[in-house]
Amino acid sequence: MTIQIANILIWQKNGKLRNLKLERDFVNVITGDSGKGKSSILHIIDFCMLSSKASGISKANIDDKSSWYGIRLYTTKGIVTIARPAYHCRETTMVYFCDNGEIPEFPELNMKVESLKKILNKEFGLNSDLKVPYGGKTIKAGSKVSFRNFLGYCYQDQTAIVASDYLYIKPSDLKFTERIERTFRMALGVIDAEGAIIHERLEKLKSERTSLERRSELIGKKRLEFQEDVASLEEEAISLGLLENHSENIQKSLELLKEIADSPIDRFDSIGEQLKELELRQYELNRKLRQFKKFNEGYREYQKLLKTSEDSLLPINYLLDRYKEILPGTKTNEILQALEYELLTVKQSWKQRNGSLLYVDVNEQTKSLEKDLEELRINIKKLKGLSGRLSSPQEIYRYQGKLDVKGEGTGSLCWTFRVSL
Repeated sequence: MTIQIANILIWQKNGKLRNLKLERDFVNVITGDSGKGKSSILHIIDFCMLSSKASGISKANIDDKSSWYGIRLYTTKGIVTIARPAYHCRETTMVYFCDNGEIPEFPELNMKVESLKKILNKEFGLNSDLKVPYGGKTIKAGSKVSFRNFLGYCYQDQTAIVASDYLYIKPSDLKFTERIERTFRMALGVIDAEGAIIHERLEKLKSERTSLERRSELIGKKRLEFQEDVASLEEEAISLGLLENHSENIQKSLELLKEIADSPIDRFDSIGEQLKELELRQYELNRKLRQFKKFNEGYREYQKLLKTSEDSLLPINYLLDRYKEILPGTKTNEILQALEYELLTVKQSWKQRNGSLLYVDVNEQTKSLEKDLEELRINIKKLKGLSGRLSSPQEIYRYQGKLDVKGEGTGSLCWTFRVSL
C-alpha cells in the first residue's frame, strides 16, 4: 500500500485555482514567513482526507476566501482527486471524487462521505474485520480501524520537527495519540491487515482467558465461603441439639438444614411426649415378649412330659411283641390294642412337637417383637440424647429465622444459599 500526495488544490472565491505540486518519492518541505499559511496546508490535507473538522485552517486568510479544497493522490490504481467545500460552507455529508485524477474547473458534489471512506479504507488494505485490539479514553475496543488512523505517520509540522520529546504531530490530542499507539505495528509493516486481525483476536482470547481465570478464582472463593457457611450452621444446629453430628456430604447437610428450617416449632416441643409414647410402646412389647417366652417355656415342659411318657410306654411295646408267649390263651388283646393306640399317639405328638402351628407362630412373633424392641431402644436413645441437649423453643425459633435469611427453599431435596457461584 503506497499513497502519496501529488497536488494540493484551493479553489478561491475570485475564480482562481491555487495548485501546489509536490514531488513524488521525495521529501517535500514547505517554507515561508510566519503567518503565511504553512500550517493551514496540513489542515487542508487532513480536511480533504475526510476530517470532521478544520479548525486549523486560517479563517481570515484562507477559509473565508476559498470555496473548495482538494488533493490529488497517487494510489496503487492510479491518480484520484478528492475535493470538499470550504469549511465555512458546513457541508459534511457529500464530496467530489474523480478516480482518474482530473482537476475540474469547479468541483461538484457527487459522492457521499461514507462511500468515499470505504474506497479509501480498501485502498489502504483495510477491511471491516480489522478492529482496534484494546480501548482507551477516546477509542473503544473493537471499533473499526480506519485509514485516518495512519495519517499521523504521513507528515510533521514545524513543532514536531524541532521537538526533542516527541515524534508525531498533535501530542496533546489524546485521540490522535491513541490512534498511533494502536496502529504502530501495522504502520511499521511488522504485521499486515490479516496479521493485525489475528493479533486482535489473540489479544481478545487472552483477555477472555484472564477473565475466566479471575471468575474461576472468584467462584472458588465463593464455594469455600459457601461450605464454611454450611459447616457453621450445621455446628450451631448440633449445639442446639437439632442434629447429632456433622454430615460428610454437603448435599445431605443442606437437606437436614432445610428440614430444620421447614419444621414447625411444636415439633421440638413434643420431643418429651414422643419419648413417653416410645417408652410406653417399649413396655407393651416387653410384656408381650415375656408372655411369649413364658408360653415357650410351658411348651418345652409339655414336650419333656411327652418324652417321659414315651419312655414309660416301653414295657407295652414289649408286651405287644410277646403277649402270646407271656399270656397264652388269655383275652388281653383288646387291652393291649388300646395301650398300643395311646403309645402311637404319644409318639406322633413327640415327632410333631416342633411343627405345631401355634409354636411356629409364637416363635415368629417373638423374633418380630425383638426386632421392634431393638429399633425402639435406638430411637429412645436418640430422643433422650436430643432431649438432654435440646435448647429452648425461643433459641430454636431464632435459629430457624437465621436459616430463612441465609437460604431459600427451592424444592424438597434441594436448598440453595444466596451465594453467587
